[in-house]
Amino acid sequence: MHSTIKPFKTCPLILFFSALLIGAYGQKSAIQFDLEKGPYEVGFQVEYLQDFSRDFQDKNPKSKYSKKASYFRPVQTGIWYPASLTNSDKKLLYEDYFYLNASTRGPINLTEEVKSQTLAQYLETDPVDEDRLQATFEQEMWAFDRPMPKKGKFPVIIYGPSWWSSTYENARLFEFLASHGYIVVSSPSRGPDVSRMPLDRIGAETQARDMEFLIGHIQNFPNADIQQLCLAGFSWGGLSNVLLASRNKHIDAWIGYDPSIHEAYDIFEQSANYGYNQLRMPSLFINSFGYMNDLPFYDKLVYSNAYVIDLPHMDHTDFASQFIKLAPKAPESPIGPIIKGYELLCEYSLIFLNSVFKNKDTYDQLLQKLKDHPSSDLRVNFKSKSALPLPDEISKQLQLSNNTQAIDQLFQENRTKYPEKDFRKIIYTILKKGNNQLGNRLLQNYSSYYPSSSVSKSLSIIPDDKGWVFKEIYERNEDCSFSYKELNHTAHVLQMQDRLQDGLRIFQLNEQLRPDNFKAQFNLGLGYFRSKDYKMAQKHFELCLEKNPDDRYAGLARDFIAKIPQ
Repeated sequence: MHSTIKPFKTCPLILFFSALLIGAYGQKSAIQFDLEKGPYEVGFQVEYLQDFSRDFQDKNPKSKYSKKASYFRPVQTGIWYPASLTNSDKKLLYEDYFYLNASTRGPINLTEEVKSQTLAQYLETDPVDEDRLQATFEQEMWAFDRPMPKKGKFPVIIYGPSWWSSTYENARLFEFLASHGYIVVSSPSRGPDVSRMPLDRIGAETQARDMEFLIGHIQNFPNADIQQLCLAGFSWGGLSNVLLASRNKHIDAWIGYDPSIHEAYDIFEQSANYGYNQLRMPSLFINSFGYMNDLPFYDKLVYSNAYVIDLPHMDHTDFASQFIKLAPKAPESPIGPIIKGYELLCEYSLIFLNSVFKNKDTYDQLLQKLKDHPSSDLRVNFKSKSALPLPDEISKQLQLSNNTQAIDQLFQENRTKYPEKDFRKIIYTILKKGNNQLGNRLLQNYSSYYPSSSVSKSLSIIPDDKGWVFKEIYERNEDCSFSYKELNHTAHVLQMQDRLQDGLRIFQLNEQLRPDNFKAQFNLGLGYFRSKDYKMAQKHFELCLEKNPDDRYAGLARDFIAKIPQ
């Protein structure tokens, strides 16, 4: 059995195979799920693709590929889709899915010897009751082997499996969704140059790139509607989903199954595409028991309609049909509630997808449908929030409204959710379009919206026309956080444009905010010097010298003092 891996602080991040129980408990029949099949027959095909933009080094000495130093990255691709059947189409057994484990590096002749080796390797790391395994192998699935795709166009779901997991990890979910008119595409979770997925940003980015590759490939599938695109992922795959969505504006929806974005938030935060303006897709979190409050990604997902469902009785590994089938719980953990929980996972996913892609429901309509779905006696918990309007949209709304009380109410309600940087963008947009009264009003109330902000302190010492100062700083700086560098840069630019008094006002503000900063004192002196107010210039050059400046600024201050006309 794999050793338990806990690379992050919280426990259930990546249990996967490592948390599966060794052995079963005497029940030999295959696990069955009571899900209602949709109106479509289900087809399945596996394609052995290569991503020619990446190489892959195979360090497995038993692999037939290990003789090569490297080759192009293999991407085993499973596709579940609505199908049209003929009398000759063959139904799949679970065994057909299982032996995909033998060909993750490329197509292979599936001889009895290869099957025996694959099964032995599996049992070395994940021992299960072999009688149960055999019963599961013989279980007939919904999918047929490579039938013709159904005519028409169907939304596409790109799925990311959990850490070091298989293409077929959630085959029951995939078949269920395909029977209801969706195409599901999945590939195994594999590292950049070896089989095992590293638990770091490189690993997550590798999987994100695999999913990008799948998006590019599936657009050529006969009945795929790439204009309706959803990402979905379990655990580590849910984290990789977010990295992909943050740089692809064409993602229309996302489903995270106990996604590791909760625990591994720092990997997203440190990524090159960290941010939330791009993440505008409706998002569904289906979490294991107890995951309702500690959700940093959910908390900051402000421009997306977001829904959280907390499923009691579900452990982390219960979110994939493969793990439920091959490693059922011990007798003290009844399997019935787990099976019911997994069925709800499938049904909630379908409600969400139908609402987004087929019914085009509003936030409230989808929320009501999720809550109205019968959840037996499992006492499912819900949490949700509607998307905030983007800064450009809200700026237009505010300019059309003359009701200042309504404006205050809007921001009082949203002040804990709206990113402060975006709020500043809203104010700038309003000021740029000439609505100085409204812009100044929002700046006057800034501290009530963001009481702990450093910008609030800066604004509080500007006696009047806060909008003018704010607009000048914002136009010349990316963040407008009223830092020393931002104010200093703005003041110098204004004075270089022969706006001496305007620049002097910004130098004065910088000195008021940072009276002990020798650089602020020197630059204020320089501002006065340019304005030919030599008395005040000398005063602040001398104050600079009193603040223990470095050699450069000390020398500059003395040089300018020497230049002052006597």
